[in-house]
Amino acid sequence: MTARDCSSWLVINQRLDEVLALPPEQRQQWLADLARVDVPLADTLRRLLEAGAEADRVGFLEPQSSPLHFGFDSDKAAGRRIGA
Repeated sequence: MTARDCSSWLVINQRLDEVLALPPEQRQQWLADLARVDVPLADTLRRLLEAGAEADRVGFLEPQSSPLHFGFDSDKAAGRRIGA
């Protein structure tokens, strides 16, 4: 990763923190205001927010979405070797 890439991600991270600190109903206006000065950054942030909303919608971080919860019995696996 180049220094420019790192710098870009620092800006994206900072601005993402800013927009996430806002109430959801204010985020679209904030993005529209940002797009007046930096369209690519606003588009990137919009995509990240949409991806986060989709992850929330499908319960990505909920325990039942973990592959280990589908038919996995931890009592039977105790002490067993997993992998090569």
